Amino acid sequence: MATAGGPADDDAVRVSCPAASTYVPVLRAVISALIADAGFDVDAYADARMAVDEAAETLIDIADPTAPLSATYWLGADGVRVRLECGSTGGSVDQDTFGWRVLTTLTDRLETDVVGDGRSPAANCIEFVKRRTIRESETDARSRR
Repeated sequence: MATAGGPADDDAVRVSCPAASTYVPVLRAVISALIADAGFDVDAYADARMAVDEAAETLIDIADPTAPLSATYWLGADGVRVRLECGSTGGSVDQDTFGWRVLTTLTDRLETDVVGDGRSPAANCIEFVKRRTIRESETDARSRR
């Protein structure tokens, strides 16, 4: 998937935690910290946080309980890209659910994938982009130039 604003892998923030709902606030805190001062308006900020919650819970529902849940965040000039990944017991992300509809509403681009090397159990991935919406104060400042 293309990056939001083209950040390199070197600029990624990676977090790994047990695949349990107890740890979802950690993943939400990371996205919050990354985008807090990045010019996201209040709605885009809230959407990104909720999208991390929903994506994480979607993967936890089908996760191998012994597999970690990993999140990678890339903050670019025009938005944030987030990839969540977790080992699976054989299930895949169901795109015909209310939760998936919520994710499509909250994000600007959304994909799911199953990755694996054929030797180890497959991992389910959800990756999304949330575009940065310019704050009204920035729009006003630009129009006065």
